[in-house]
Amino acid sequence: MKTDIYITSASSKIKFKENKVIVENLDKSIQSFPIESISSIVLFTNSFISTSVYKQIFRKNIPIYFVGYRWDYLWKIESLEATNIELRYKQYKKHFDDNFKLGFSKNIVYYKMENQKRLLKRYRKNYKLKAKFVIDKIQELQNKSKNVDNIDSLRWYEWMASKVYFQSYGSIFSGNLKFTNRNKRPPKDPINSLLSLWYTLLAQTIYTDLKIVGLDVYCGYYHIPKDNRPILVLDMMENWRSLIVDSLIVRLYKQWSINENSFYSLSDENSFYKILLKDDFKKYFIAEYQKRINTFISYPWVNKKITMKEAMKYEWLKLIKYLNWLWDLDLYVFNY
Repeated sequence: MKTDIYITSASSKIKFKENKVIVENLDKSIQSFPIESISSIVLFTNSFISTSVYKQIFRKNIPIYFVGYRWDYLWKIESLEATNIELRYKQYKKHFDDNFKLGFSKNIVYYKMENQKRLLKRYRKNYKLKAKFVIDKIQELQNKSKNVDNIDSLRWYEWMASKVYFQSYGSIFSGNLKFTNRNKRPPKDPINSLLSLWYTLLAQTIYTDLKIVGLDVYCGYYHIPKDNRPILVLDMMENWRSLIVDSLIVRLYKQWSINENSFYSLSDENSFYKILLKDDFKKYFIAEYQKRINTFISYPWVNKKITMKEAMKYEWLKLIKYLNWLWDLDLYVFNY
């Protein structure tokens, strides 16, 4: 199974030798990865990458991502790819089909809300959440979203559902970890900092997968198009946010793995106050994300247990069949 490499140590040197990518850290520790096992490389710090590495990874279509301190992508480097031109034509054609875009978007929003409800139901007894009102409210918004006739109205229902969801979700945590709303760029509390980090990693995972199956990540149907914004990635990750990231944060919180000592605060030149992860904890939380996406689950499309990452790949195949009108876009719903 292929894996993503995350470089968090400052001034690491990345080299290529004997068909392996070698990472030399400042503390002299060395890690090696067979190039055939690498899905992508993600850099969180300034690192030196030798020319031989670039040559080899681009031959294998392995992208490199650069992540900023606010957990947003600064840029990426990738090779020229082999493109499934027929699939791309169908994808572009659907972009100009308003009925298709609305139907697709309703599916995305419906399943996102469904998984939000299920997470709150799972934890309301454990944390004595006053979640019944919120769950009922999301259900009401979910029902109304089925009948909208334009995407702008649908976005409003999704925004309202997420607003009440995060109000209830934030009350799971106590002390300085408690929060009342989703905030980002920069995150202003520890849990939002973790949400931003793991949503960024989730987007990177989905970006790489969608490119592999031949889809154009910049041609989506629900999110508002902007230059250099991979809106198909944002579309397809909506259903997985609570499944992978939100639930993982609660699990680690229950295990006392998340506390205030994992973070530090900083103000930049514009007086933006932000909460960031300490380097040692950054490595730990990235490793936990990797464990999470490689957790085995029962996936209804196949008669065996597969990892979450494998399940996501089946979702992309469903999308391709949906683009061909060969399949309903019946997205995955998690049973806690």
